[in-house]
Amino acid sequence: MMVSPVPMATFILGAILKRSKKIWADNYTNTTVIDGRTNIKADSNAYLVDTGKQLYLIDTGSGKVLGPTMGKMLANLKAAGYQPEDVDKIMLTHAHPDHINGLVLDDQMVFPNATVYLKQSDYDLWVNILPNLKSLLAPYEQKDQCVLFNDGDPIADGITAIPLPGHSIGHTGYQIESAGHKLFAWGDIIHDADVQLANLDVEVVIGKMDEKRIAIEIATAKKTVEQVASTQELVAGAHLPFPALATLLRTRQPRATASFPYIIMTLIN
Repeated sequence: MMVSPVPMATFILGAILKRSKKIWADNYTNTTVIDGRTNIKADSNAYLVDTGKQLYLIDTGSGKVLGPTMGKMLANLKAAGYQPEDVDKIMLTHAHPDHINGLVLDDQMVFPNATVYLKQSDYDLWVNILPNLKSLLAPYEQKDQCVLFNDGDPIADGITAIPLPGHSIGHTGYQIESAGHKLFAWGDIIHDADVQLANLDVEVVIGKMDEKRIAIEIATAKKTVEQVASTQELVAGAHLPFPALATLLRTRQPRATASFPYIIMTLIN
């Protein structure tokens, strides 16, 4: 697991903002206001799955593009005893910079033996918006090591791609199963667990407001949180607090003003 803080801009209005500020204060969350938006710092995580036969990496971090506190994935990978040459497959949750920019360093493939998987619809959306998306994927495409997949396409033994639209049109989670156990890597379903698990109608936004997209993202988050809380499966969240592995459990006592009042998060060390 690789973690670095990443600033997140939040759009929270009225009474919800007041409650959110109280949550931040109670949890000693660092906040700053930039261009009228309240910003917090959130962890940014990637996940290495070692099956004993192959190595799969879920997301690659931000490389050098998001400042000195980011881009620690490669160093952390090596510190864990692995080399980038060891990675067999890379499964991208979506094409935002904090998830894909670790693919290339100084115009060279960071993972020379890995095949990269990205959902086709996410590529189609971002290829004309993010100027470096083509260059990030190009060295992998030249070696026939890039797969743009669609719903239902196979990814890897024991791993299923789950569509989680909203945060991005092709936003994808990965269900990992082994020996009867499950881990759900849900990408960017939650950015601020303290605030959003208290009220899943709160949207954390990077960039332009898009009411239709926000409605889809909130609906996806609610459905996903309910599912994970019901199954009590382990969840891996790209922006959950380190160590970013958690279970969501229902409590017996509701929390006031919460849209999902019976759900709490327990981090797994």
